[in-house]
Amino acid sequence: MRTTHSLLVMAAIGAAGCRPAAEQDSAAAIVETSAHRATESRRIRDEDISFYQARVARDPYGARDRAVLGALYLQRARSSGSESDILRAESLARASVTARHQRNASALSVLISSLMAQHRFAEAHVAAEQLLDRDSSNLGALATLGEVALELGRYDEAAQIFSSVALTRSAPAIAPRYARWLELTGRSGEARQMLEALRDSLATGFRVPAEQFAWLELRIGELAAKNGRSDLARTNYARGLALLPEDPQLLAASARLSAAEGDWRNAMILAEQALAGRFDPMTLALLAEGHAVQGDTAQAAEYTRAMEVAVSKQPSGFHRGWALFLLDHGRRIEDMLDRARSDYATRTDVYGADLLGWALHRSGQDLAGAPYAAAALAQHTRDGLLYYHAGMIAYALGDMPLARSRLTEALAINPRFAPFAADTARATLATLAVERR
Repeated sequence: MRTTHSLLVMAAIGAAGCRPAAEQDSAAAIVETSAHRATESRRIRDEDISFYQARVARDPYGARDRAVLGALYLQRARSSGSESDILRAESLARASVTARHQRNASALSVLISSLMAQHRFAEAHVAAEQLLDRDSSNLGALATLGEVALELGRYDEAAQIFSSVALTRSAPAIAPRYARWLELTGRSGEARQMLEALRDSLATGFRVPAEQFAWLELRIGELAAKNGRSDLARTNYARGLALLPEDPQLLAASARLSAAEGDWRNAMILAEQALAGRFDPMTLALLAEGHAVQGDTAQAAEYTRAMEVAVSKQPSGFHRGWALFLLDHGRRIEDMLDRARSDYATRTDVYGADLLGWALHRSGQDLAGAPYAAAALAQHTRDGLLYYHAGMIAYALGDMPLARSRLTEALAINPRFAPFAADTARATLATLAVERR
């Protein structure tokens, strides 16, 4: 297996032909420097955690120290995926808020982030309202409330909030959340431009963490990938990896991009690199798909079982990506349908509607699933998978014009919107064309 270092040197040098040796040496030096900085950043963070752990142990009532330590745990969890760190952050934030009710916005912010990381969005919404109540002039707090409203599917509330912060939408505390609203409401091009502008403005700032730039490259790349611009996405992921060479989220995103393009060998190499830094069930699912493509059914089944066990033990509970994977492979369909119904009872967003509609389809209840498939498209979100699911449900119901329209739109958004699904969409459209003649 290739090492992370060699993969990133290749990414930094670029895929379009060979460059002069001097440029290659320069690219390798940049990667080496970035890797050193990332290692140093992690060392400092872990030392800070130890420092504040000691302070908290000495002072059972220190509100500020608990908020700072919780934020550090969240920072570590973003790269490691550690559930225990997220739970520690939540516990510390609650203790901090209990110790100091007023002027403790930092603790409430940590609490909101930890709850969102656990997909406990209803509780996060309550905490976000509390944060805003304590400082109604805090536009960052208002945008946070809007972000949580989006996750809950409260689109009218989110629209009102983001319209009210439109004049300050380029502010660093607002722009990523505003961009998410644009993305979900069908304006992903605007969302990408906003995040690019934020990245470029921060580049002129002082001591902006590399993690923040890497996260922005990840989000910008994801938006490009969803809209069929794999070339742009690959560039963004490479730029992020040049900053954080072992970032598991960027490696996993790069793996998904390679899989969508049919390069399963590279996808599996990148996925295993990502797993080395962060245990993620969906990366296990990708490896299961990769082994199945290569004909290793035993290894594919092993990765699938590992993914199921991993997710069942996560305290954050239901995982939508995991559910879609199992539904697509005909596993635990009734269980996933029950979980999708329970999930949609509190989160009526477009992806919750899509999952419930697809679960009903896979259980043979297409008529019941059709309204949810329609609800998943109500915000005009540009995601090929949403249109694909709606198209296949229409096809199962015999509504061929609607099926043709939905499947055509799915491929227009992104010809490679998901491994295998895009091929199924093309095959179904071919069948519809024959039947039409």
